[in-house]
Amino acid sequence: MICNTLLAAINNANHLKSTQYINYNIKICIIFDGIANIAPDTLRLLALLGYNLDVIREDDAYPMLMLDEKALSLSDIHHAYKTDIDKVPFPDAEHKVSCILALKSKNRGKLDSHAWMFLSLCNRINPTYILQVDAGTIPDSSCLMNLLHDMEYQENYAAVAAYLLPKPEPFSALHKSWQYSNFVWDKISFWPVGYFLGYLEVIPGACSLIRWEAISKNDCDPTSPLFGYFRGLSPDGLLQKNLYLAEDRVLGFEIIKNNAQEYKLGFNPNAGVEIDSCKTLSELILQRRRWINSTISARFHAISQLPQILRDKNKGGGNKLKISIALYLSLINTIRIFFMPAMFSVLNFTVFQHLFPSTYIEGVAGMSLAHIAYWGLFSIWGLQLIFSSYTPLTNRYGKIIHYLFLSLIFLIVTPCLGVVFFNMSSFWIYTIAAFLLIFSLATMIPTPSSTAHFFHWTFLHLILDPAISFFLTTYALVNYNDTSWGTKGLSNNDSKTNSILKLAFLLLWFITNVVISYISIGMDYSQRYSFFTLISLYSIGRLSLCSILLLFIYSRKKDRNYSLNKKLVNQSN
Repeated sequence: MICNTLLAAINNANHLKSTQYINYNIKICIIFDGIANIAPDTLRLLALLGYNLDVIREDDAYPMLMLDEKALSLSDIHHAYKTDIDKVPFPDAEHKVSCILALKSKNRGKLDSHAWMFLSLCNRINPTYILQVDAGTIPDSSCLMNLLHDMEYQENYAAVAAYLLPKPEPFSALHKSWQYSNFVWDKISFWPVGYFLGYLEVIPGACSLIRWEAISKNDCDPTSPLFGYFRGLSPDGLLQKNLYLAEDRVLGFEIIKNNAQEYKLGFNPNAGVEIDSCKTLSELILQRRRWINSTISARFHAISQLPQILRDKNKGGGNKLKISIALYLSLINTIRIFFMPAMFSVLNFTVFQHLFPSTYIEGVAGMSLAHIAYWGLFSIWGLQLIFSSYTPLTNRYGKIIHYLFLSLIFLIVTPCLGVVFFNMSSFWIYTIAAFLLIFSLATMIPTPSSTAHFFHWTFLHLILDPAISFFLTTYALVNYNDTSWGTKGLSNNDSKTNSILKLAFLLLWFITNVVISYISIGMDYSQRYSFFTLISLYSIGRLSLCSILLLFIYSRKKDRNYSLNKKLVNQSN
């Protein structure tokens, strides 16, 4: 895994050297989070590359060991990895790039590694830009060049995110197909709007370029972005612990909040990156528990800081307005997450009422088949709330129970959506067809590799996403007090406390959804139909607009890269 990432990093450096007329001094730093976590194959590879590993020992007095700084080339790595360099289409295979190896004696978490990187290495090296890349991530050969183009072209960019997607596979497991489609939908649903507002919710640790000047203010200063970022090393309370489970959602907001200069956060759809995906459904559930809870925590934290931002005299009115709009949109999405059960239960009731308008249960006054379907969904959801609280996903029986609930939710929600689809009017058919056309262009033009599988994963996404999103959201919020990492060998949970508060929250969540949905099913059928029509038009309209914005961003980046290259050529002449 580390070998492929290291190869890709050196290849990016070589590609930049061969295509640009500015001599960038590039250093690669590899930080391993704990000696015990290094795979034997990786240890052998490091030894073959010339790193001295004999001095490594597990000792709390040496939380990080700086080993040799080696100059490595692609041919060095291929030789050590016993692959034929002639079969690999890499340019400048003999060009050397400086590689620093750093080791921590124990696994102290990702944020601790970032602290060593930013507070120790970067303070000494004083880089202009920092490209952070997770092990297992494989940037395209032109990824770094495209990100640098953004930074050079717009000096008010504090960070630029790459376009991250798992590798598309035609006949992969259903959970992997859903992962891929979910990444694509998220990129199109949220990132284009964030780009134009100058605020992305996340600066991905998997691959993003950061301007050191934007974060390098004295880290002991409470107004420094790094001060707020590394508060997560000693989090205070459940909200902060969940907030820092996905720390890449924190740094971007700290940059926007704490800088006098009006920096922006952007992304580049031309900077393609292949990321690793969860191998099992259980790993996916645990990963999304961490992501969902961290996302919700980050949004609540950001909204709580909005009054301070609005009072900041160093920020202009236009910038404050953009930040407010971005946070408002994130709040709308969070509300949708919390009331997803109510929406699906009302939809379930409406579909059964449409199919069986005169079917009532004998002996029970006013109880129709639609009411049975309505309460059936809430019963299954209520049972999931209970079992998800007390049944771990780490053993065989826990997996069976959770997979059973996922299957039941799928069997209830998906047929209802199928009935809605097959009873659509011609207006809706044309509307959805137009949306899919725009969406397909926004998907396939930036990522041509997905073209062959577009209809495959899009079809699966439409079928799987409602049920999987419902299940994952429930599992995540039920386990909000679980602040363990959950994957990558970090599954110890030392904070499953506050059981009374947890029970109170789950009861409030359940009762609120029941009350809102029960009021909704008491409305006239035509009123409910109008409500769902408005929600559908809003969703399709928003996704269509975001798809158009993404195409515009993609074409704009292409033109900008061409103009910048031409400018550099003229300067070199």
